Parts: sequence; structure tokens; C-alpha cells
Amino acid sequence: MTRRARRSAIRVVLVLVAATAGFALLQAPTRHLEALATAWTLHLVAGGRPPLAIGPEIIVLPVHGYPFAALVTPACSVLASVLALVCLAALAASSRGRSRSRELAALIAAVAIVTAGNVIRMAAVLWVGSVGGRGALVMFHDWVGAVFTFGYTLFGYIFMLYLVLPRRAAEALA
Repeated sequence: MTRRARRSAIRVVLVLVAATAGFALLQAPTRHLEALATAWTLHLVAGGRPPLAIGPEIIVLPVHGYPFAALVTPACSVLASVLALVCLAALAASSRGRSRSRELAALIAAVAIVTAGNVIRMAAVLWVGSVGGRGALVMFHDWVGAVFTFGYTLFGYIFMLYLVLPRRAAEALA
């Protein structure tokens, strides 16, 4: 194994260890913050009685129908997508031609897109559940939510690349 290959392999292992440790340490506070943001968003958009966020659990009090609770599980959390973006950004970080501040700004923008997308997704799932009942909630969560999650994560990553990669027109003028 060449020296460059060894350095790259070590870098990949360190990023994976950091991501795993980050998930273990940050999943509980992240889920709590997501529950708060989702309850606030649902109340802002749907009105009615405000949902209650207690830890990672959201208690929805629909105007018509029975109250229900939803749990923000680690699988529903944005943390895995955010850590994936951070890992990709760390592995793609370059010392050639790109500024670290530009790469960091692109990562922050991507994380903001993915985080907002996840909060909107969870608020939409709870709204559908409060209007359509349990069956509608489960169907929307499983099908529409999965597609939406894929979409906002992919869009966040592509937007990050758009911000980081050099512009051909700018290079031609320089």
C-alpha cells in the first residue's frame, strides 16, 4: 500500500469513527430539538391547539379526533443525514484551490436545507395524522416521508457541491 493510500484509508476510518461517536453522543439532544422544532412548525402552520414536545416525543392535540403521541426515533432524526454530509465533506475536503471557509459555508447551507426538510417532513406527517387519522399518518410517513427524505438529502448534497465546485465561466474569465 502506498503512503497516499494509507493516509486515505486512515482518513476514512477516522471519519467513520467520528460519525459513529457523533451519532451516539448527539442523537438524544438532536431528537429533542427536532421534536421542539416540529411541534412549533406544526402549530405555526396548522394552528389549533399547540402540540407538546416532551423530550423526543410530540403529543398532538387535534381539533377533531383523539390526541396521539409521536416519537422522534433515531431513524426519523436528521442526524444520520447530517453526519453523512459532514463525512462526505470531510472526505472531499481539498487543499487545492478551494478555501476552507467556502467549504464550511457550503456544508452549513446543506445541513440547514436537510434539517429544515426533516422538520417540514415530520410536521407534515403529524398534520396528515391529525386530519386523516392513524392510517393516513402511517401511509404518509412510510411512503411520502421516505421519498421526501431522499429528496431533501440529495438536494442538500447537490447544493453543497454546487457551492464548493469551481465555476467554469468564472475560470474562463480569470
